[in-house]
This record gives sequence, C-alpha cells and structure tokens, in this order.
Amino acid sequence: MFRGRQKKPDFARLQQLGRVFHIASEFMGIIMISQLWELKIKGTVPNLPDEMMSLLDKYFSLSIADRSVYDYSSLIRAIRKYIDTIPNVSYFVSELSTLRDDDPNNKSFGEACEFLQYIRSVTYTGYGASKSNRVMEAAVPELCIRAEAMLCKVFEKLGFLHRYTLTSIQNIHINKYRHDTNTLFDHQVIKLMNSNASNEINFYLLAQHLDNSGVVLTKQLPTIHNVERRQYKGDTLEFLNLSPLVIDVNTFEKYADQSKLVIFGQYEEQSDVYVFRSVMKPDEERDFARININRPFDRTKRQEQVRYEAVCQQLVAFKLFAQQALTTQP
Repeated sequence: MFRGRQKKPDFARLQQLGRVFHIASEFMGIIMISQLWELKIKGTVPNLPDEMMSLLDKYFSLSIADRSVYDYSSLIRAIRKYIDTIPNVSYFVSELSTLRDDDPNNKSFGEACEFLQYIRSVTYTGYGASKSNRVMEAAVPELCIRAEAMLCKVFEKLGFLHRYTLTSIQNIHINKYRHDTNTLFDHQVIKLMNSNASNEINFYLLAQHLDNSGVVLTKQLPTIHNVERRQYKGDTLEFLNLSPLVIDVNTFEKYADQSKLVIFGQYEEQSDVYVFRSVMKPDEERDFARININRPFDRTKRQEQVRYEAVCQQLVAFKLFAQQALTTQP
C-alpha cells in the first residue's frame, strides 16, 4: 500500500507503522459514518441524537492536520454504541459486532489501537503538523519493535476485511432492448487495492443498479458470465457507498485509465474547495486533490464538470447532515 518500505528500526519505519494503522482505522471510521448516513437516508432513524450530530459536525470540520492524527477508535466506538440501540439493524460489515470494548477478548486489540494512535500522533510530519510533540530519537528502535507487534494484533482482528471488496464504479450503462422486457444495468467497475495493483476494468451486469461514480464496499461478487470480456452477472449486489468521503478522483477525468483513490481531507470555506488526500501518499500535500466546482470548464470537459458537480452535491448534503443539530436549533 505504501511504497519505499522502511526495514530499519528508524524514525521513518516508525512513521510508516503509524501511517498504516491510521489509514486502516480511517477506513473503518468512514464505514461506520457511511452506515449511519444510510440509516438516516433510508428513514430507519428519523433524527439522530445530539451527540451523534455533534460528532459528525466535528468530523466534517476537521482540518487536514487534525484529521491526520484524529482518533478514529473513539468515533467508531461512539457510533457502534448508538447503532446498538437501534432495533433490527445489522452492521454492513457484520464482524464489527465482535469488536466491542466490553468483550475481554478484545482487550489486547484495544490496547494496540491506543498505542498505535499514540505512535501516529508523535510521528506525523505532514501538512500542518505540529513540531511540539515528537518522539525521542533514542526511543525509536524499541518503539518500532513494539509498534510492529501491536500492528500484527490489530490486523489479526481485522482479517475479516478480505471478505469485502472496495470497488470504484466508473460508469453505468442501461441495456434495454425492444425485444426484451428486462432492463440490465451494465456497471463499468475497477476493484481497488488489489494485491497485484491491477486496474483492469470489469463489468457487472445487474438487474438493479449500484450508485454511479462512487466508491462502494461489496460483500460478494456476482457470478462469472464471460471470462474473456470480464463480465459478471447477477440480480443485485449488496453494497455500502463510501462516497463522498472516499472517491476515485480519476472517474472525473475523461482520459484517465487508472484509479486514484482519495479520502476527504477538509473543506476550505473561503475558496469553496474540497480537499482530498491520496490513499497512497496521504501526508504529502503535492498529492492532494482539490475539487472546486467554480473553476472554469471548457466544452470538451462538460462530462467531467457534471461528475464534479455530483460529488460536490454529495459533500454539501453530507455537510448539512453533519450540521443538522446546529441548523435545526432555534
């Protein structure tokens, strides 16, 4: 996931360990937020309690520097406790129900998360980082050894994630012919973060469509329909949409043939710009993606403009969702 792996027990190695943990916990946090938003959108919960709205408002308002050391374990814990109070609601990632704090089997997992969160906070040197809280150089080798052991404990518990597929929906075509009463939705997709780094386009032929131009988490693959054409076919596919907090920014570019997965970083109100961080290099400013719908588009880029507008509309909707408690109060 991160290039240039550091093998020596030095600061760069310790920094990488903290970064890997933070990206993993950030994805888990976004999964929880996305499920919470789905419950609200579908009307399962008419109104979220004030503490949930405050939590989401704080999350949306974070700067990149604050978000880069944000404690996602606390956010996940708070959302999980709330969802557990809602009757007849199951987690999309069902295994999350096994990671409750009151289970003694999860004590070492919780301790590992707490330690790695500390490591992330004292090794982050990216955009807007504070220089006042840094780890002592003499302690680095021992901390590296301990951090690696802790990271193993974390991923031992998160091993279930291999059952889920992170997928970028590039486009959806509607196949409806006069001689056939059935409608088929032809999804052009890329399965993200494969071990072989492949960006091959696949095609999901489904009777019901997924959300267009989004990054979704799916639980299973449809049945193989045509190997040579990389086609899969099925009636429906259970999914959780992680957009607009996670997007494939290259779906907005007409001639891009690769995926570029980015995560929401911050909203710059003065310039009305949404800034996203690269999953591959989340701490490097030069790899940030800035979405500004007010920038000029020429005639050849109208398709890209529509897609940028779509993600901005979703971000505005999420911002209003996060600030609902503040806007509805007298």
